[in-house]
Amino acid sequence: MRIRKIITKKLIFLFIILNFFINTKIYSNDFNNILENKNYYNIASSSVDLGEKVFHELEVKNEEIFSHNSSNDMNKCFDIWKCIKEIVPSKYLNYISKFELYTDGYENTLAYVTSDINRDNKWMICVDINDSFKNDGVLNERIKETIMHEFMHIITLNNSQMDNSNTSKTYTIAEGKLKEDAILNDFYNRFWSKHEDYVKKEESIKPYSEEYNILTNNFYSLNKDEFITKYASSNPVEDIAETFIYFIKSDIPLDNSIKSQKIRFLYTYTELIDIKNFILNNCKTTL
Repeated sequence: MRIRKIITKKLIFLFIILNFFINTKIYSNDFNNILENKNYYNIASSSVDLGEKVFHELEVKNEEIFSHNSSNDMNKCFDIWKCIKEIVPSKYLNYISKFELYTDGYENTLAYVTSDINRDNKWMICVDINDSFKNDGVLNERIKETIMHEFMHIITLNNSQMDNSNTSKTYTIAEGKLKEDAILNDFYNRFWSKHEDYVKKEESIKPYSEEYNILTNNFYSLNKDEFITKYASSNPVEDIAETFIYFIKSDIPLDNSIKSQKIRFLYTYTELIDIKNFILNNCKTTL
């Protein structure tokens, strides 16, 4: 999950015109395709992130995405959105205001969520078209697990979990200060408070820099028995999201390892049990 700035459509247009005069042509066919497709609720925009191409950015209205365009890309949009609706119950779909189809190349970031900077307590879900489909056009099996992971970010980081006026010492992240009874705050207190020094250090370093990679790799090597996956050891936000996948897909673990305690912790929330049942009912044969 990451927060990104989105360039406005006017800036995209100026950018294209400028490059047209400099190079006598638009140097990417993707931009031509974007300009031709004018039937979307929101014409595709370009990301500040270098190396990432955004093909479609669609408004979500009444839990659906809409387009009069019938291109292969749009058919893939609908396939992915159907998959999202199998995992995210109606109550939580209302948190999603935009759906973006992009790519950063193969085998990089399959999907992520980011807050909608123009709408309070709304989220944007972004999915990589190249990583979402296999060569035969069938959805990649990993897409459902990834959507579960990103959905848990929405569950744990939405405004109902935050209270910036809270004077208690609760876990504080980029999205705000968590309530005392917030799911993630409770998770942090139980499983991460002993790693407070690492958490502060991890938050202060540029992600994926050499220093960051050394820090996180060393931390995982020393504490790997506590985590479902290596990525889970990055920080509490990613840990609870990774644990959520195993909570959905597996039975209640009986051993007393910390990673199993984390899964059992999620069973203490009726809300999460209801979500698990919703997903399993919709995805019985595909998980």
